Amino acid sequence: MIAECWRAAALAEYDPNTPQEILDEDAAKNPRDNEATLELWDVSTGRELRSLSRRTESAAALCFTPDGGMVASSDGSETIKLWDVASGHEVRALTGHGGHVVALAFGPDGKTLASGNGKGTIILWNVTTGRELRTHAGHYGRVTSVAFSLNGKILISGSQDTTIKLWDVATGKEIATLLGA
Repeated sequence: MIAECWRAAALAEYDPNTPQEILDEDAAKNPRDNEATLELWDVSTGRELRSLSRRTESAAALCFTPDGGMVASSDGSETIKLWDVASGHEVRALTGHGGHVVALAFGPDGKTLASGNGKGTIILWNVTTGRELRTHAGHYGRVTSVAFSLNGKILISGSQDTTIKLWDVATGKEIATLLGA
């Protein structure tokens, strides 16, 4: 069921006017080195395009850049890996989150990545340099989702603390908090 959610999330972010590809976590692991893979599939043909190797147990969060050229993945640790879709190679690892990364979203230009962790913190990253741009703190529970507005000016985050927060991307200031039931 969780793998189905990952597939749906990856597909939902992909442009229907381009060849559609999805990611799937490979259930078969090599027992010698405990290597799991992310598999890239063409949904129109059902053909596997390539595997993105990584040493981990599972994928906690996945997302495509808007142009489909890069994938960000987190295995629930404090590290995010960026993958080039065309080559299948790891581009860089983003480290130093300070909590288990469980939510990821690229900005509309594909140059900024938002990551949310289990400690209630969101970090904005420069995808090109791998540097941290800004930290957003304000949730009191695990950040379960992050997303950008279409123009990239607002970041929205959801948390287990039953709040949804809207953030100004340029200033880092909290715009509003919506309270859950």
